[in-house]
Amino acid sequence: MNEGSKVYVGLDVHKDTIAIGLAAPGRDPARLMGEITHDVNRLIRKLQPLGEPAGVHIVYEAGPGRPATGCGASCASLATRARSSRRR
Repeated sequence: MNEGSKVYVGLDVHKDTIAIGLAAPGRDPARLMGEITHDVNRLIRKLQPLGEPAGVHIVYEAGPGRPATGCGASCASLATRARSSRRR
C-alpha cells in the first residue's frame, strides 16, 4: 500500500472515554471523529470503516493500557513528557 494513502488516527485515552481524531491523506485538516466510552471492542468497530488495518496508523499517548493493539493496525505510543529514572 502506498504510504500516501494511509489514514492516521490519534487517540486521547482516558479512564472512562476515548476521543478519536482522524487525519486523512492530503492537505485537509485533521478532524474529530468523536468520543466513545472506554471500550476496546467499540473502538475497533469505530475504526473498521476506515479501511484495511495495513492502511490505518494509530498513535496514542503513553499510559496505562493499549487500546487498539488487537485490531491489526500499526500502533505507536507517544510519551508527552520526559520521565526521569533517577531515584531520589
